[in-house]
Amino acid sequence: MSGIKYSYMNYRVASGLTGVQLDIGDGEADTAVFRFLGKTSKAMDPFNIDQAVDKWINWGKPDDTHRNLGSAIQQVIWSLDTEGKTDRALSYLLRMLPFSTDYIEQSFLCLDIGGYLKKVSRYNDAVACFRECLEKWPADPQMQYMLHNNMGYCLCMMDQSVEAEKCCREAIGLIPDKYHAHKNLAAALLGQLRFAEAAACLLQALEVAPGNDGALKVVELFLATFPQLSTAAPEVVGRIRELLEQANPAAQDVKATETAGAA
Repeated sequence: MSGIKYSYMNYRVASGLTGVQLDIGDGEADTAVFRFLGKTSKAMDPFNIDQAVDKWINWGKPDDTHRNLGSAIQQVIWSLDTEGKTDRALSYLLRMLPFSTDYIEQSFLCLDIGGYLKKVSRYNDAVACFRECLEKWPADPQMQYMLHNNMGYCLCMMDQSVEAEKCCREAIGLIPDKYHAHKNLAAALLGQLRFAEAAACLLQALEVAPGNDGALKVVELFLATFPQLSTAAPEVVGRIRELLEQANPAAQDVKATETAGAA
């Protein structure tokens, strides 16, 4: 068995960034795009979105209104991605990136591009984007965590488990109390047939995020997919199953009924 692939973790790199508060100015260009906000992409005129992107690209010297326009366009792009139109969302970002002159704006554009590339399974390109972002955000632990963790995921999908392990451990070293990097590290270790260590990582994922629905589901999926975990680390997997049972009220009710019936 070579590297382990797992495609159930399509969470967005940009999650948590979509609620940004926009400082809406009075410029003409703001009006061209802000009218789209609050509508679904189905109600948007594609030509007008393209026109807004063209206006942003050809703006000239950036100012506050230009930044507002860029933020509004990204809101539209996020809505397209939410509706499953990731290829189209990616195409707009790729058009905008070469024309961005603002350091922070470039970073977030690159971050979003990496996330969308990951979603359309262009993992090698996504890793390149994330590496570029790492150079732009050297002093931000939260961003560094996000980038290392997502590089780890992409490298797992590329069967580069050793490099994936390094990225995941780097992320955990930055922020140890988030479950995402622990489960990605488990995947990287599974790709190297290190089942006992992978089981320990899954237990850690549950312990740092007790009761978290995402952590519970992904750990359950790991156990169901890889029976080798129970063979390699029966005590650890036993503890994992206890935590899963404790977090599942229905399972606890069944156990209580069985206990009462046996008494």
